[in-house]
Amino acid sequence: MDPAFQPNNLYYLSFSEGKPKYSYAASIAVDTISERAKNYYSAALSFFSGVSVREETGFHLLHGFVPYKILRVDCDPVLLLQRDDWMSIVSDRYKGK
Repeated sequence: MDPAFQPNNLYYLSFSEGKPKYSYAASIAVDTISERAKNYYSAALSFFSGVSVREETGFHLLHGFVPYKILRVDCDPVLLLQRDDWMSIVSDRYKGK
């Protein structure tokens, strides 16, 4: 079973035809995926110009059936901000913790 597998064409920018599509730091969040999910992801990602994932596991899973893609691992976008950036937007109840 794929707990994170939720086929939804909106997630794969199906509404955007003729434009380059990129995924940045997506999370696969599983160690294995079913053949059904592989088939879906393979078809959905075939329209992307580049795909990056957060986990090495995700990279290896996708590389196994989407080898022709530009695929890489990037850090979680949450980690791109500095502490001061977070402190400027955090709720007062979390400041000082």
